[in-house]
Amino acid sequence: MRTLVVCALLLAAPAVRAADLPPAPNGVVADVAHLYSPDERAAFEALGRQILADQKVVLRVLTLPDSKGEAPKAIAVRTLNSWKVGERSVLLLVVMNPRALYLQPGTALSSIFDARTSAAICEGMAPQMRSKAFADAAQTGLWGIRNRLAAGVKPTVAAATPFRQPENVLWMQFVFDKVIPGVALVGLPILGIYTFYKLRNDGGPSGTSGTWDSYTSNDSSSSSSSSSSDTSSSSDSSGGGGSSW
Repeated sequence: MRTLVVCALLLAAPAVRAADLPPAPNGVVADVAHLYSPDERAAFEALGRQILADQKVVLRVLTLPDSKGEAPKAIAVRTLNSWKVGERSVLLLVVMNPRALYLQPGTALSSIFDARTSAAICEGMAPQMRSKAFADAAQTGLWGIRNRLAAGVKPTVAAATPFRQPENVLWMQFVFDKVIPGVALVGLPILGIYTFYKLRNDGGPSGTSGTWDSYTSNDSSSSSSSSSSDTSSSSDSSGGGGSSW
C-alpha cells in the first residue's frame, strides 16, 4: 500500500522541464532556431576569432526555438557549464518562445558584464529582433560585447623611468623639510594659547546646534535608500543580464 502511495505521488508531481541544449559547437554559433544564413554565421565566426585573438575571450551564441519553461539565466549558465568554454567566456542567448535575450559571462568576466551592462546590450538588440532582423540584432549584440571587452581591459603600464630632481628646486625641498616644520613646532603652541584665551573672553563660538546631525542623518538615509535601490536592480555575483523583445 505504501509503495502505491509513493508511486501515485511521483506521477502526480509536475515534471521539471528544461530547454534542450545542443552539443558544444565547433565554432561560435549554435543556431538551433535556424535564424542565420551561412554567410551570416561566417561573419559571426570571424568576429569570434578576432575577440579570441585580441581579448583571449571565448564567444558563443546559442539560439533556441523554445525555453520549455526554463529561465534564460538558468539556460545560459547551464550552457556554459555544459560546453566547458572556460571562465573567460561570454554567451549570447536568443530564445524565440517566450521571446528573451540573455548575456551570461564566465566567472572571470562577471565584473565587466554586470547585470546593468548585460541588460543594456540585450536591450540594444531588441528593436531589431522585433523587426525580424535577426542577424543584425546578433551583430549589434556581438559588437556590444566586443566594445565592452575593449573598454574593460586594463591599460598596459609603461616601464617607470628614473626621475632626477632639478637642481633649481632643491632649496624648496629644504624649506619644506626643515624650515616649515621648525616654525610650526614653535608657532602652533603659541597660536593655541592665543585662541584659547580669545574664545574664553568672547564667550565661545556662535551658531545653531544640530545642523551637522541633521545633515548626516539625511545623508545616511539617502545613502541607505540608494544602496537598497542598487541592490534590488542588480543580479547576483555571477553577472549577466537580459531582456525580452
